[in-house]
Amino acid sequence: MTTIQTNHESAGGGIVDRNLPCWGCGYNLRSIAHDKACPECGASVSRSLQGDRLVFSDRRWLRRLVFGINWILAATVISLSFMTAWLARSLIGLDLSNFVQVASLINWGLLLVGVFLVTWSEFGRGSKQGMFRHLARWLSLTAAVCSITLYLVNFGPIGVRIPLYTLRHIITTLGSIALFMYLGLLAGRAGRSGLLMQTYLLSAGYVVSLLISMLINTVHMLANLDIISYQSMTLDLLHYMSFVNMAIYLGLLLWLSIILIMLRRCLKKIIKLARNNDDMQRA
Repeated sequence: MTTIQTNHESAGGGIVDRNLPCWGCGYNLRSIAHDKACPECGASVSRSLQGDRLVFSDRRWLRRLVFGINWILAATVISLSFMTAWLARSLIGLDLSNFVQVASLINWGLLLVGVFLVTWSEFGRGSKQGMFRHLARWLSLTAAVCSITLYLVNFGPIGVRIPLYTLRHIITTLGSIALFMYLGLLAGRAGRSGLLMQTYLLSAGYVVSLLISMLINTVHMLANLDIISYQSMTLDLLHYMSFVNMAIYLGLLLWLSIILIMLRRCLKKIIKLARNNDDMQRA
């Protein structure tokens, strides 16, 4: 049976003879005994000697990550459904606007729960939590507020709705990128460098989608404010760009689903490995 090995010195005794950041707060633990605690945050030196691998993290927190990924996966499935509905409306003229609005609200509810679970503070970690965790959490909440506001002003003037759509898209994209970066860091701590690289590429794809959407929304806003006028060629080009951008976004959602499933499977293996190791140590 596989057991967990540390990458550092044995935590059984001795003094830390090199620069070693505390696992909880980043304090330099050099010259502190292995069986002591960090003078800043109280985290055990032995835990810092084990390194930052997820296999040494609290299993309760790892299970919370898995639950959060499940919620985000559910939200992604709903996003795929209403993006497909939007494409169907563009291709065959099917009006599914009411379905898209309701699905969008449900999607944001599921996504918020999932993001808050995935970005939950790691037990015993102290202040060393990382910028991406906080950004993903609060930008997702802000984007959800923008979506609810858009739903309430859906029948308001288009001059109000288009800037709100643009603002929501910017905040959503930034929040998504922060979440992907955080998931990438988790994948790196799990020893999955391939998943880490995929989160970077996925973030780049979201930036491209954001830039296309901002261009389309800016042209629509300027036209509705009578600053520029529509031409038949311009209108056809905007419709084509919107369709292509939605297709790109649909592909990005599918890619995100695959990454989440792979990370979820990896976390479950780590939980099982940590449980087996604990059982062997108790025996």
